Amino acid sequence: MSYQLSARSNIHFAGSFGILRFQTGGFTNTTDGTYSAGYDRSFGANTLGISYLGSLYYYGGTDRSIQSHGASLAYG
Repeated sequence: MSYQLSARSNIHFAGSFGILRFQTGGFTNTTDGTYSAGYDRSFGANTLGISYLGSLYYYGGTDRSIQSHGASLAYG
């Protein structure tokens, strides 16, 4: 999903959610989600952008999970 804030700037959002469940034993059920947000602004022929990305993976039946976070900066 993107929104144009002005003639030169935009903001972006995205996300997903997933569930994996097995009917038989022996496998690990999982739940996951990812999300991101970003902003970009044009300066003549160039654009400056910044974005954030996060994710979470949970493994059912255990106390294990994985989280990750990241940011990026782009110019060009």
